[in-house]
Amino acid sequence: MIFAVAAGAVLVLVLCFFLLTYMRSLAFSHHITNETITLPVQMEDNHILFISDIHRRKLKPGFFRTFSKTPDMVWIGGDLAERGVNEKTLKHNLKVLSSIAPVYFVFGNNDYEWPEASFTRILHQFNVTILKNSAVTFKDTWTLSGIDDMNRGIPEFETALKGSRGPVILLSHNPEAAWAVSGFDKVVCVVSGHTHGGQIRLGPFGIAEKAGWTLKGGKPVFISSGYGTTQLPLRLGTKAECHVLRIKGCS
Repeated sequence: MIFAVAAGAVLVLVLCFFLLTYMRSLAFSHHITNETITLPVQMEDNHILFISDIHRRKLKPGFFRTFSKTPDMVWIGGDLAERGVNEKTLKHNLKVLSSIAPVYFVFGNNDYEWPEASFTRILHQFNVTILKNSAVTFKDTWTLSGIDDMNRGIPEFETALKGSRGPVILLSHNPEAAWAVSGFDKVVCVVSGHTHGGQIRLGPFGIAEKAGWTLKGGKPVFISSGYGTTQLPLRLGTKAECHVLRIKGCS
């Protein structure tokens, strides 16, 4: 009897060890998905590396040299860092990303755990364009607009869209921003992160919204499950991922 109980306890410990090992491997995995966004204009294709929620993870340059086509831009969907991420790691990650293509960035809630002035100074060192309730237009054809994190109060959506030309893609850390722009016809879709896809999911159940395409306020929204993790470096039922977005015109 005692032997059976002891054997059962050992089995449970072994299973827990392998489960935790598997969850940690998912947290530090590397997956790239390919997504397409079609804009109602005539334009040449643009290829975007979209990455969000890096948090404490240190990027490996080799992971980002496997694209079939070199990205035209890099979009960071917030939570590039958090409290406890040192300056050396932050600069390393920005060096990796800025070596690929010009970088565009929106703040996430955890980025504000850093002193904003210091964080912004480092972003500028790597020529990162910060989209903080602002927009940039490409070839007078389409616009990328970015808003500040929604935890900082109601973002200035009208300011963010001011001066935009053509259809607009909204870059927002929080996917819930889509509800606030439901009345802006120029906004074609929203690209976001924040939820980590739930990070730990059991089938359809997770602590936050799952990743992928969805609709909010009538707007298509893409949610990344993120490249890093928060709290514990563990995942289950989700993958660490980044994305190649193909921005194409209508035929």
